[in-house]
Amino acid sequence: MTAHGKEWQEFLTKERKVQEAKLDDREEVLEADETENRGVPLFNLNTHKKRKSFFQQNLPDMVESQMTYGATDSRAKVKHQGILTMIVTDLKPFNIVSDPGFLNYSKLLDPRFTVGTAMYYRRLLDKAYIKGKEKVQQKLAAAQPASVSIQLDGWSQHHHGYMGLMANFINEDWRRAKVCLACAPFDISHTGENVARWVEMECDKWGITEDVGVVTTDTAANMIKMAQYLPMNFFHCGCLNHILQLVIKDELFEKPSIKALIKTCRHICTFANQSVQLSQSVVTKQIEAGKEKSQCLLLLQDVPTRWNSSFLMLQRFLLLQPVIRDILLDQQWQKKLDVNLTNADWTLMEKVVKVLEIFFEATVRFSSSSACISEVIPTVTGLLFTLSSEARDDHGVKDFKRKLKASMVERLGAKEELESYSIATLLDPRYKNCFFQKRESKEKAEAALLRLLKAEVASEPASQQSSATEEREGVQEVPAGGLAGVLAQLRQQGSQARMGDDSGSQAN
Repeated sequence: MTAHGKEWQEFLTKERKVQEAKLDDREEVLEADETENRGVPLFNLNTHKKRKSFFQQNLPDMVESQMTYGATDSRAKVKHQGILTMIVTDLKPFNIVSDPGFLNYSKLLDPRFTVGTAMYYRRLLDKAYIKGKEKVQQKLAAAQPASVSIQLDGWSQHHHGYMGLMANFINEDWRRAKVCLACAPFDISHTGENVARWVEMECDKWGITEDVGVVTTDTAANMIKMAQYLPMNFFHCGCLNHILQLVIKDELFEKPSIKALIKTCRHICTFANQSVQLSQSVVTKQIEAGKEKSQCLLLLQDVPTRWNSSFLMLQRFLLLQPVIRDILLDQQWQKKLDVNLTNADWTLMEKVVKVLEIFFEATVRFSSSSACISEVIPTVTGLLFTLSSEARDDHGVKDFKRKLKASMVERLGAKEELESYSIATLLDPRYKNCFFQKRESKEKAEAALLRLLKAEVASEPASQQSSATEEREGVQEVPAGGLAGVLAQLRQQGSQARMGDDSGSQAN
């Protein structure tokens, strides 16, 4: 070996000893940390060896104190099924079963039960899917629904496209039922033709193609195009929340004064998110005003693509108005924020929030799992009624309200002409015929409903016609105020108009 080779070997040996010393020091630090933190390791407990070491340090009295359940033990199977159900229901990652806290909790509940690995529960998922699919098929077969409404949505995540399909129908007990038919990767182009082909294929799998009535999607161009490729019995219905989003987004950022106001508020919120001092100042001033710390509010940052988040941001500014005014008067924050909110800005903010409040309420209403197509016509009528009413303090938002109304009429004004919407509204005991804007639309809907009822009665054998009568549930009174108050007012007006029509017809 050359002299140069010997020097190189000595260097490698010395470097290896240095690295080993560093590793020993690191292990000592980790051991000290584990002792201080009751032995909670800094890694996932994804092997039985790691888990055993963990339990020996944390639960020494329980380890090996009892025999564990066998693989075929019914008690173990029930617990494994419970863990899988939790993962699916709560959308938890599979590696939660390797988390120290979860394993510690499980061992305290039952020392004899051994939690499986992440791979074990991944394999169980396939079996659970097959059983779940069979249950959905049984539910559909038992209900034999005359009509099925489906909802469709597509999105992208983690460099993959996905498509989801839900179905709603009335079951054999006359209750609304909802099932998920598909949630699958969709990595091809999201064109209308491709989406329509996928929807029809999924409906064929479940045997409901001929029973589908309404298809609800957003109003994106590809979804509107999709409707042209679907079977004739598929009636496309645009999601009302998505339409309201477009209506307000188009008008909310068009008016310069409102656009500037939102920009100023957004700047303050962004600064507060980045500055601990400003956030603490907001809390401190509320405490000084007599609030408990647990009741103190923080500023809300909006998302530019969601108008309702801008509404919530402005609403929070109004709630914290005294605090924000004090902060903006502080010279320290004046220099850092370099913005100001005048009295005119606060007045405009109040008016904008007042106008958008009823839209926000409508959005929340239609985001509910109990939302129904019968609510579309009453909600649209209520929104248009609110936008049409003028108040003395509308200065500064009159043009905003007028443009909102025009956009509403353009996008939603013809809904009451469609039978799917009008008949559903007539059959809903909360609304009946009290919310149609046009008399012609109401009469047309009533005639269509009467025609359908006559056809249904004629096709049903007399032996199957039930003579039993059900108690009608009274419509609950709703407090005045907001969208509910507007609908109550319109319902009363519609009832009075209907009574007038009945009296006139009797006189004739």
